[in-house]
Amino acid sequence: GVWYEDRVMTLRAVTTGGAITLPEPLVQYRRGGTSRWPRAHRGEQLIAWVRTQNRRVLAEIAQHTLDARRVGVEVPVVAALAPTLARETYLAAMVDAADVDARWLALRAAGSLPLGWRLRKLLTFTFPDQAAGLKRTKARWRGR
Repeated sequence: GVWYEDRVMTLRAVTTGGAITLPEPLVQYRRGGTSRWPRAHRGEQLIAWVRTQNRRVLAEIAQHTLDARRVGVEVPVVAALAPTLARETYLAAMVDAADVDARWLALRAAGSLPLGWRLRKLLTFTFPDQAAGLKRTKARWRGR
Protein backbone atom coordinates (compact mmCIF):
# COMPACT_ATOMS: atom_id res chain seq x y z
CA GLY A 1 0.00 0.00 0.00
CA VAL A 2 2.99 2.36 0.22
CA TRP A 3 3.24 4.48 -2.91
CA TYR A 4 6.86 5.51 -2.64
CA GLU A 5 9.69 4.38 -0.48
CA ASP A 6 11.52 7.60 0.42
CA ARG A 7 9.61 8.24 3.65
CA VAL A 8 9.75 4.57 4.63
CA MET A 9 13.46 4.34 3.82
CA THR A 10 14.27 7.24 6.15
CA LEU A 11 12.84 5.49 9.20
CA ARG A 12 14.51 2.24 8.18
CA ALA A 13 17.87 3.96 7.89
CA VAL A 14 17.57 5.70 11.25
CA THR A 15 16.47 2.55 13.08
CA THR A 16 19.19 0.38 11.58
CA GLY A 17 22.22 2.50 12.28
CA GLY A 18 21.75 6.02 11.09
CA ALA A 19 21.32 8.32 8.19
CA ILE A 20 22.93 11.50 6.96
CA THR A 21 21.64 14.43 4.98
CA LEU A 22 23.75 15.45 2.02
CA PRO A 23 23.88 19.08 0.90
CA GLU A 24 23.34 18.15 -2.75
CA PRO A 25 20.43 16.13 -4.14
CA LEU A 26 21.23 12.67 -5.47
CA VAL A 27 18.01 12.43 -7.44
CA GLN A 28 15.88 14.97 -9.23
CA TYR A 29 12.31 15.14 -7.97
CA ARG A 30 9.59 16.65 -10.04
CA ARG A 31 7.23 19.15 -8.53
CA GLY A 32 3.57 18.31 -8.21
CA GLY A 33 2.60 14.71 -8.69
CA THR A 34 0.39 13.12 -6.08
CA SER A 35 1.20 15.61 -3.34
CA ARG A 36 -0.03 18.70 -5.18
CA TRP A 37 -3.63 19.79 -4.67
CA PRO A 38 -5.57 19.01 -7.84
CA ARG A 39 -7.71 21.51 -9.60
CA ALA A 40 -10.88 19.93 -8.30
CA HIS A 41 -13.77 21.36 -10.26
CA ARG A 42 -16.33 19.18 -8.54
CA GLY A 43 -16.82 17.89 -5.04
CA GLU A 44 -16.48 14.27 -6.09
CA GLN A 45 -12.99 15.01 -7.45
CA LEU A 46 -12.02 16.66 -4.17
CA ILE A 47 -13.28 13.69 -2.16
CA ALA A 48 -11.53 11.20 -4.44
CA TRP A 49 -8.22 13.05 -4.09
CA VAL A 50 -8.49 13.29 -0.30
CA ARG A 51 -9.40 9.60 -0.11
CA THR A 52 -6.37 8.64 -2.21
CA GLN A 53 -3.98 10.79 -0.19
CA ASN A 54 -5.50 9.55 3.07
CA ARG A 55 -5.01 5.91 2.08
CA ARG A 56 -1.41 6.68 1.15
CA VAL A 57 -0.64 8.24 4.53
CA LEU A 58 -2.39 5.46 6.44
CA ALA A 59 -0.34 2.88 4.51
CA GLU A 60 2.88 4.75 5.42
CA ILE A 61 1.90 4.80 9.09
CA ALA A 62 1.17 1.07 9.03
CA GLN A 63 4.53 0.37 7.38
CA HIS A 64 6.41 2.61 9.80
CA THR A 65 4.73 0.86 12.73
CA LEU A 66 5.60 -2.59 11.36
CA ASP A 67 9.22 -1.60 10.67
CA ALA A 68 9.57 -0.03 14.13
CA ARG A 69 8.18 -3.18 15.76
CA ARG A 70 10.72 -5.32 13.88
CA VAL A 71 13.65 -3.35 15.30
CA GLY A 72 12.25 -2.82 18.80
CA VAL A 73 11.35 0.88 18.69
CA GLU A 74 7.61 0.62 18.21
CA VAL A 75 6.63 2.64 21.30
CA PRO A 76 8.41 5.91 20.41
CA VAL A 77 7.52 5.64 16.72
CA VAL A 78 3.84 5.01 17.47
CA ALA A 79 3.88 7.95 19.91
CA ALA A 80 5.43 10.20 17.27
CA LEU A 81 2.90 9.12 14.65
CA ALA A 82 -0.15 9.33 16.97
CA PRO A 83 -1.21 12.90 16.01
CA THR A 84 -0.98 12.11 12.29
CA LEU A 85 -2.82 8.83 12.76
CA ALA A 86 -5.62 10.58 14.67
CA ARG A 87 -5.98 13.20 11.93
CA GLU A 88 -5.91 10.67 9.09
CA THR A 89 -8.34 8.34 10.88
CA TYR A 90 -10.75 11.26 11.20
CA LEU A 91 -10.34 12.14 7.51
CA ALA A 92 -11.02 8.51 6.56
CA ALA A 93 -14.21 8.61 8.61
CA MET A 94 -15.26 11.84 6.89
CA VAL A 95 -14.68 10.65 3.32
CA ASP A 96 -16.17 7.21 3.95
CA ALA A 97 -19.24 8.38 5.91
CA ALA A 98 -22.55 7.52 4.30
CA ASP A 99 -24.27 10.67 5.54
CA VAL A 100 -24.01 13.72 7.77
CA ASP A 101 -25.12 11.73 10.82
CA ALA A 102 -22.11 9.43 10.45
CA ARG A 103 -19.87 12.49 10.06
CA TRP A 104 -21.28 14.01 13.27
CA LEU A 105 -20.53 10.77 15.12
CA ALA A 106 -16.98 10.82 13.79
CA LEU A 107 -16.58 14.47 14.80
CA ARG A 108 -17.71 13.72 18.34
CA ALA A 109 -15.43 10.67 18.60
CA ALA A 110 -12.31 12.58 17.54
CA GLY A 111 -12.12 14.78 20.63
CA SER A 112 -8.32 14.94 20.66
CA LEU A 113 -8.29 16.95 17.43
CA PRO A 114 -8.94 20.71 17.37
CA LEU A 115 -12.67 21.40 17.16
CA GLY A 116 -12.31 24.11 14.51
CA TRP A 117 -10.39 21.77 12.21
CA ARG A 118 -12.90 18.95 12.75
CA LEU A 119 -15.79 21.30 11.94
CA ARG A 120 -14.06 22.56 8.80
CA LYS A 121 -13.58 19.00 7.57
CA LEU A 122 -17.19 18.14 8.46
CA LEU A 123 -18.36 21.04 6.29
CA THR A 124 -15.92 20.17 3.50
CA PHE A 125 -17.20 16.62 3.17
CA THR A 126 -20.85 17.46 3.79
CA PHE A 127 -20.78 20.18 1.11
CA PRO A 128 -17.96 19.05 -1.22
CA ASP A 129 -19.04 21.03 -4.27
CA GLN A 130 -18.97 24.26 -2.31
CA ALA A 131 -15.60 23.30 -0.78
CA ALA A 132 -14.19 22.65 -4.25
CA GLY A 133 -15.47 26.07 -5.34
CA LEU A 134 -13.76 27.74 -2.38
CA LYS A 135 -10.49 25.96 -3.19
CA ARG A 136 -10.72 27.16 -6.81
CA THR A 137 -11.32 30.73 -5.64
CA LYS A 138 -8.37 30.61 -3.23
CA ALA A 139 -6.14 29.24 -6.00
CA ARG A 140 -7.13 32.11 -8.30
CA TRP A 141 -6.36 34.66 -5.58
CA ARG A 142 -2.94 33.08 -5.15
CA GLY A 143 -2.32 33.14 -8.88
CA ARG A 144 -2.14 29.37 -9.39
